[in-house]
Amino acid sequence: MKVPFIDFSFELKNNEDDYSELLLRHLKNGEFIGGKAVSEFEKNLSQYLKTENVISVGNGTDALIIALESLELENKEVIVPAFSFFATSEAIVQAGLVPKFVDVSIEDCNIDIEQIEKNISKNTGAILPVHLFGKSSDMTEILLIADKYSLKIIEDTAQSFGTVYDEKFLGTIGDVGCFSFFPTKTLGAYGDGGAIVTDNKRVAERARMLKNHGASRKYYNELIGYNSRLDSIHASFLKLKL
Repeated sequence: MKVPFIDFSFELKNNEDDYSELLLRHLKNGEFIGGKAVSEFEKNLSQYLKTENVISVGNGTDALIIALESLELENKEVIVPAFSFFATSEAIVQAGLVPKFVDVSIEDCNIDIEQIEKNISKNTGAILPVHLFGKSSDMTEILLIADKYSLKIIEDTAQSFGTVYDEKFLGTIGDVGCFSFFPTKTLGAYGDGGAIVTDNKRVAERARMLKNHGASRKYYNELIGYNSRLDSIHASFLKLKL
């Protein structure tokens, strides 16, 4: 017998009236891309996570790519666990960087702390821990290693939304955190969606440009960016579920 990971009919049963009202409101207002729904969701998520900047994007993979590019890494190798969904290492390559694979701990399937320092070289620019199955990587040790070697930290928090580590939400501990709102995630939309969170103003500004064709304002394209926007309807669903 197949055991379902998530029961969408259960969600619908408890929220059908709210969902119907939400969809009709968007159809009547003609609000589909950007607008109030997206800005309100970003604001609410920022307050929930207690972080300065939330940049919503089209999906979790884009969140990783844009976050990596926004950090403007001079050294190209990124230390990453060998056990993760393909998107983690794919994003590193798409951002023009090189994944340096490190084994995971048998205790929790997160990156093996003892292996990180052994794999740092003069080419290492960042560490990308993946918090799997709702469990945190050992961020205390990762922060110490990153500080020792002046490395950036990008947290892949696709599977651990809402997990608290040392009184901070995962995704808000490193330089930048990346979230996925794929339907099966803890906080899921009814389609693709993602977000980047950071307290670094420059990284946030660059990420906002990169997600929108490299433009800080309409038709002024300063960077080669992406078309990676969270749909307004998905933003409203996410705001309701949050």
